[in-house]
Parts: sequence; structure tokens; C-alpha cells
Amino acid sequence: MFKFLILLLLPLFLHAKFQVTTYFPLESFLVKRIAQNQIRTKEIFNRYLPNFKELSSSELSRLSSVKVYFHFGLETEIKYAKILKKLNPELLTVDMSEGIKKIDNNPYIWMDPLLLRDVAKNIYKTLIEIDNLNKDFYEANYNKLLDDLDQTFLKIKEKMNNSEVFNLFVFDDYWFYFAKRFRINLYKREKSYINTSDIKNVQEFAEKKSIKKLLINRGDSYIISQSLSTAANINIIEHNPFDELILLSQYILIQKISE
Repeated sequence: MFKFLILLLLPLFLHAKFQVTTYFPLESFLVKRIAQNQIRTKEIFNRYLPNFKELSSSELSRLSSVKVYFHFGLETEIKYAKILKKLNPELLTVDMSEGIKKIDNNPYIWMDPLLLRDVAKNIYKTLIEIDNLNKDFYEANYNKLLDDLDQTFLKIKEKMNNSEVFNLFVFDDYWFYFAKRFRINLYKREKSYINTSDIKNVQEFAEKKSIKKLLINRGDSYIISQSLSTAANINIIEHNPFDELILLSQYILIQKISE
């Protein structure tokens, strides 16, 4: 009877999915592009949050009871890594940005489609390390992701080649990898209202640098953004740098910049 049950359950064991934890949906999306239905993901939060938040013991237990914790090496993510690892010493914690040289400790490397090739490689290496039986499956998906990243890069590059906009105001650091890759000049300003006495200086600076647009994080205060936009006589464009559909998001961004 026992042997009979083993035979019945064996196919389930062979096809059992293993679980991984990520910090937010973008990371889950990238991991699942390679692992697809071979894994189940648990996310610490269903959207990106910049600050550390205390979680309940039951929630931490749920998040730590997985094989791998994938993250981008953000300060907040590292704090969770230490907590989860303490609860589960067998947990493998993987910094997907490992080996990537960062600009002034700027962590938002995923905004560069070519740097995402290195991220994909780190994910792929981890998956075949813990599940070598499905190596061919992961390899095929990995190569498909690399092709998609290359195509996204080429499409954005072509769009920029035909663009007349190369200079932007920004309030945040999210887009500096993207800008460096596609030779866009970003001029960072403090996220504050423009005083009447500063309007002339802002106008002169925008004209001198040929700044045509202000790029802001979707959800930022539109009143503050409008203050700069009005003073410099430029348009506002919005983008969510944490969008899980990262490749589509980047292409839409370049369309907004080049319009």
C-alpha cells in the first residue's frame, strides 16, 4: 500500500513548484520571465515602498519559508534579507544586481535594459543551481528574455536617434541609468516650489540647456511639478520606474520624451 501511494505521489513531487520571495512585483516579473510556472512567488509588498516597515511574526514566517529571496540590493531589502535569513538559515538570498557597477550607489539599475542582461544572468544561474533538472527550460526562457532586452534597447535607441529632446529636469535619481545608456542629460532639481524671485533664473537655465520637459515619478505632487513647469515653460511627463512591465514601460517612456 505504501509503495502504491509513493507511485501515485511521485509525479506530483517531480512537478512540484518551489517558492521564492521578492520585495516587490517588478522583481517577481523578472524572475518569472525565466522560471515561469516552475516557481511560486511571495512578495513582501505588492508595490515598491522605499522605507522599512515592521511585519508580523506570521508574515515573516510565511516569507522566509521559501528557497530563495531575490532582491536588488536596496538598503531596505537587505534589512529584510537579514531578518528572513535568521528565521530560515537555509534560505538563499540573491542580490540580482551582483557584479553590476553602480553610479554613485544609485540602486535603480533596472532602468537600463542592457544592465538587465546581467540581472537575468544572476537569476538564471541561481535557478539552475537549485533546480538543475529544468536547466534546458530555464535556458530557453533566459535566452528569450535576453532577446527581448536587446530588442527593447534597439527600439529605444532608434527612437532617440530621431528625437529632438535630449535634456530633462528631474527631481529624483530613478532615471540616471536610462539616461546614461541613451545619452540623455538630466538636470536634477530640489523637489520644492519655485519662488517668484527664481523664475528668471529657471527660465534662463532651461533656455541655455534646451530643456524641454520635466520627468517626474507617477504619483508625485503635481502642484510642485507644475510650479517648475510653469516657471521654465516646459511640459511634464510621468513615469513609474517600478512598473513590473519594465520593458514596455521603458519604451513608453522614450515615446513621451521624444514626442
